[in-house]
Amino acid sequence: MIIKEIKSLIAFAKKPVYKFQQQPFNLNLKRFGFILFIDIIFMVVSMGLFSAIAFFGLNEIFKNHKNMEIFNEVPLVLVTFLMVFFAPILEELIFRLHLKYRRWVINILLPLAIIIISTLLIDTNSSIITIGVILIGLIILTLFIIFNLKITTCLEQVWNKKFNLVFYISTILFALIHITNYELSVTVLLLTPILILPQFISGFLIGYLRVKSGFIWGVTLHMVGNAILILPILISISMAFPSTQIQNNVYNLTIEKGLPNQKHNSSTSISEDSITIINYSFKECLSLLLNKEENIIEFDDSFMAMGIPLLKAEILLHIDYKNQNSENEIENTVFTNKQNILNELQRIYKFELITENDIESVKVIFQ
Repeated sequence: MIIKEIKSLIAFAKKPVYKFQQQPFNLNLKRFGFILFIDIIFMVVSMGLFSAIAFFGLNEIFKNHKNMEIFNEVPLVLVTFLMVFFAPILEELIFRLHLKYRRWVINILLPLAIIIISTLLIDTNSSIITIGVILIGLIILTLFIIFNLKITTCLEQVWNKKFNLVFYISTILFALIHITNYELSVTVLLLTPILILPQFISGFLIGYLRVKSGFIWGVTLHMVGNAILILPILISISMAFPSTQIQNNVYNLTIEKGLPNQKHNSSTSISEDSITIINYSFKECLSLLLNKEENIIEFDDSFMAMGIPLLKAEILLHIDYKNQNSENEIENTVFTNKQNILNELQRIYKFELITENDIESVKVIFQ
């Protein structure tokens, strides 16, 4: 069956044809497993390409990825729901439900797709190009409403005669919409073919499964693919910085994780007897404890660590430190208190601080 499926996949890639045949569940499940395996292989290849981009010093483009913001601004349970369930269903409805032509599907989904895509492109700092794209989308929507019957009749003919174009246009659009996850720049635009390659390959495979086995199988593959990419990060972030409380003869220290969207309530209180830090990001805490500017503290962004340390850098912490050395057996200073907190953070959360090149540059590497 594997050889047969490979031949079918290659033939479909050369010229996509809609030929859905009702098949037993076990055959669809086997096809699903094979396509998922191929998808995972391409995920690994894509990671290798992204690693090459980072190797050549272009990893800055990944630091402003919108998913990085979502992880630290939205509760993890909601992030899981959005990325593993909601986003796949919505994207499949927009980009692949129409692969089986139905007039009502086109009537609903084409305007819906234009509205959603336009909404995604709207920004308070929108450029003239972005505004132009939105206006064109609205014009297309208006023409669709005015000439509904003619357009849908024409579309049906295109679907029947040029399904290969319909399929690849849908796949390319699915891939291109993901470029909005990056902060647009000349570098991002030049690297667009590489940056959207994972979504293009994944979109092709999902589309193939949707055509061969049905819409539900395509949605399921999309969900599982997202879960494979996202769940390890979610687990790592959820387990990062567990609450801890330390009591000894020298100090009491309590560390708790703050809630997303609470950064605006941040505050600090520092004296020779106590240090209280509320809703500061981990990176800001290090900056405060090290007495260094935040911009010279860097987190390991190598290929094997890409993304996760940068996410951990933005996790909000509450730190409450009280010096117990009332008899002054050891000299109490703000520096000593900060050092005690820093030592405990390193011990509990297992990271190293490495000075690079000069005293001013510090790199954080999680073990």
